[in-house]
Amino acid sequence: MTLLSLQAMALDSRSTLALYHKIFSAITHKQSYSVYCKSKKYADVFRRSKHIRLVHSPTHADIFLVTSQSDLPKEKGGGVPLYFATQYRMLVNSPSVVGALYWRKGRVQILFIRSRLRKYGISLPAAFSPYMVDTP
Repeated sequence: MTLLSLQAMALDSRSTLALYHKIFSAITHKQSYSVYCKSKKYADVFRRSKHIRLVHSPTHADIFLVTSQSDLPKEKGGGVPLYFATQYRMLVNSPSVVGALYWRKGRVQILFIRSRLRKYGISLPAAFSPYMVDTP
């Protein structure tokens, strides 16, 4: 299934989970990874995954899913966990966030900031090229 076909189905939880798995495995270069997430809504979706292990501390996570402004790091992060957001403004407002998946006008949007990916040594597969930008 291509990334674009996943986007078309992204509103139901199974497809949302598949989309997050594609993204998270691409940025971690792992098939299974740990995620820290304060949102019950997202945690409930992630619990259905064979690949995602939810952890109770960001220090034990590969990825910190930022779901609210209060989740944003107070200072620049470095390395692990990688910060990934659920809102565009969180991507723009925090230099520690490498990318975001969010909905605008009922459509799923995916963005990665090239310089931040480089900063953390992340190279994404070519399928993600249309979603990479130099500045938000």
